[in-house]
Amino acid sequence: MNEDPDDKKQVGKSRNLARDIRRNFKELTKRVLHRRPNSTRDVADLVDAIFKEIWGSDLSADERGRLLFAFGPWDDLKMAVLDARCQPLPEDTIPTTRADLLKLCESLLDRTNDLRMSTHFVAGWNDVPATREAAELERFSDLLWNTQANDPEFFHAVVSGRHGTAVTYLVRRRIPHGLSAEAAVRLIYRMALIWCAHDVQATAARARRSTIGAFGWLHFDNADAKRMVAGTPIAVWRAVYEMLIGNDGQYRTNEESRAGKPEAKPTRHWDVQTIKKDVRAWLDLVVPRDTTRASRDACVTGVRAAATDQKGIFWEEMRKEKTSPQLARQQMSQVWYHGLTPLQVTALGVIRLIQMEAILEQSILGIYKFPTGGAQLDPPLLPFQEKDLPNGWETRAQLLMDDLRRTIVKDVDLGSQNEDRKVGDGEPLHDDTCLDEAIEFIKQVAVPANDPEPPTGPRRTYALLNVCVPNRLRR
Repeated sequence: MNEDPDDKKQVGKSRNLARDIRRNFKELTKRVLHRRPNSTRDVADLVDAIFKEIWGSDLSADERGRLLFAFGPWDDLKMAVLDARCQPLPEDTIPTTRADLLKLCESLLDRTNDLRMSTHFVAGWNDVPATREAAELERFSDLLWNTQANDPEFFHAVVSGRHGTAVTYLVRRRIPHGLSAEAAVRLIYRMALIWCAHDVQATAARARRSTIGAFGWLHFDNADAKRMVAGTPIAVWRAVYEMLIGNDGQYRTNEESRAGKPEAKPTRHWDVQTIKKDVRAWLDLVVPRDTTRASRDACVTGVRAAATDQKGIFWEEMRKEKTSPQLARQQMSQVWYHGLTPLQVTALGVIRLIQMEAILEQSILGIYKFPTGGAQLDPPLLPFQEKDLPNGWETRAQLLMDDLRRTIVKDVDLGSQNEDRKVGDGEPLHDDTCLDEAIEFIKQVAVPANDPEPPTGPRRTYALLNVCVPNRLRR
């Protein structure tokens, strides 16, 4: 129990990732002392506040949108920020020049500056000549920018992701100057696919985060975390749970003291020694002095009960001496996203993108020609139908999967490429088996529902990973 964790590192890297991930006791202890929890409720509130900060759910919708559309590295974004992918573009980022518009489209198609990926996304647009993808993006940007002068409302709606408003403009107002109705619809369609490409990348970023963890400052940086299985965080924090149970068990409440419980000896657990060392310099300055013995006894008693009775996979596994074999074999994404592996998570977004490429232009044209609803038209729900996928879609899906794995997911199996194919020859490098599993998951949960309540369970997973076309058509 007196072992120093740093001694282990001298031996070399362990194959057990949990042994190499260090907990950030220094920052965690500072947060606890700063909040000075004085009751079980205070402790629960502190845990909730730490979770919200690390997950990003303490950020407002505007703050999440600004962080997402600043187009920084995907790995820098908190999980809740990735939820903002369905939000419209912030007002102060709407392009004001032709060059700004092209730059926005390029950033939405790929913020990593991987030209192959953005080219492959554009290749899925209807009627794009082969090998003309880069020129087609510039042509699209020029056509859309030309609407800004005479039809700024239409331009704003298309660019910002308010595509229902854009279609309503065509029906209730007019066709933008110099365009046919079909050409205007095509502008909406192609901008919608640019936004879809961004949705898919945000989903890939979720897959990536599931492999390296989403624990923020709770852990020190760990560059070797390439595939964090579900058992890793449990193994990392089980020692802390044992320390908590052990030390709380030794604490004597007044009632226990009167009942004859002996006074405990000071612990020599190295975790406790680490905490003391990290905060000793300023501990006396912040020790609560207004806490009564009765409130302290009640707090410790409540924490004991919470630690032993709290529900959920994490707590239930923490109480076991060894993680359940089934959970230990799972990847984190399978716990977070109802059984889907990181590649299946990514494949779900890719499949829905390819479906939108095939059907969305005609769907938007149908809304324009046969409008229903009042001031805002009623968009279709666009459910998944396998028959919508075009011939040869599997090859296109695998090419996009290669792109997303190379630029964002960076999974440990990325190097296992097909020896008969080379980068840049237009063929997928990997024979992915994740597409069928992703389709089966979509079939199970993607039935349109009129339930006004937020989706839960597998339907919530689908909502988190799906492209946001229906959201933008309703806006």
